Amino acid sequence: MNPSSADTSPGRTLSPTTRYRVGMLSRILAASIGGYVLMNIVTVAFTFLLPVENYTAFLFSVQTSFLVYSITIIWVFTARTATKAWLGLLVLAVPLALIDWYFYKQGAAV
Repeated sequence: MNPSSADTSPGRTLSPTTRYRVGMLSRILAASIGGYVLMNIVTVAFTFLLPVENYTAFLFSVQTSFLVYSITIIWVFTARTATKAWLGLLVLAVPLALIDWYFYKQGAAV
């Protein structure tokens, strides 16, 4: 049996190339899907939290969300590991999602 074969049975480790590719795929998913989810959560949270009229708050939050999405993409690819990138997204998304959920339960309209 060739030791460099792609056998992923228990007790075998992935090759450095495969680990790099899996990490890169994870970062791409974190940047695209995670960034999109974070962008939407930020938009809703800003709309609820800004002390201005709903229309003005919504416009500001939508414009700000593009900045958040861009920064998220950059940050995901500069994080040390893909795991840290995902954890960073969770640390930002969970409190904002709780704020969104709180206002949703209160019956606030966006």
